[in-house]
Order: sequence, then structure tokens, then C-alpha cells
Amino acid sequence: MSGEKHPIAMMFTYKEGEDHTLFTGFGIDSQAIDFFDEEAVQEAVRIYLPDIKVESSFTYNWVLDPYSKGTWASYKPGWMEKYYDHFNKDSGHILFASGDHGDGWRGFIDGAIGAGSKAAERARKMLG
Repeated sequence: MSGEKHPIAMMFTYKEGEDHTLFTGFGIDSQAIDFFDEEAVQEAVRIYLPDIKVESSFTYNWVLDPYSKGTWASYKPGWMEKYYDHFNKDSGHILFASGDHGDGWRGFIDGAIGAGSKAAERARKMLG
């Protein structure tokens, strides 16, 4: 992860092959870099891997996707520590569960299942 001003704020290994590695990256501003320009991408990812050789790159703007309307939630440093307890509090008979605030694979279906399971357990206890 880098600072929010970097065109690729987060990058991680997606899959390793014998002679290549696929990476996935996310940025805050889709206009900050031309992700179809391998040289520009190579320069940007050198913050993570100084000796990397980018062979190909592409992008998909999840914010413009009519079904997802974005990616998973990403928070500024300190945000989770400050607000995490707030998002885990139910309000009367309204129970909250969110994959974006779940434990484990936050932002993925695994996090949603985990958070939903915990909310279901709270509902069971509330209903007796």
C-alpha cells in the first residue's frame, strides 16, 4: 500500500506462474495514470517492486460499473480504529451486518457471510 496520492494506492499478488506473476492494483483516481501505457504502469509500480518488468497491463473502472458501482470500502489510516465499534452496534430490533466492516475477508463475500452469521446469532438470541 502507498499513500493516497500515488496512482496505484494498493497492489498485491494475484497469481504466480513459473516465469511471470499477475498483480492486481487499485487506485483512488482513475484518471491519475493511463493503465494501458505499460511504461507508465511500470514506473508507478516501482514503488513496490523496483526491478519489475511490466509486460502488459489493463484496467477496469469499477466505479462506472452499473452493478458494482465501486470496489470494496477502503478507509484512511486510523478510521477503522475510530469508527469500527460504531458499525458493529445494533439499534433496537435493527441488526447490522456488512461485508465491508466484517472480520476476515472484509469487502469480499466471505466477510459478508461472517458478518451475516454473527447478526443471525444476535437475532436468535434476541428472539429467544
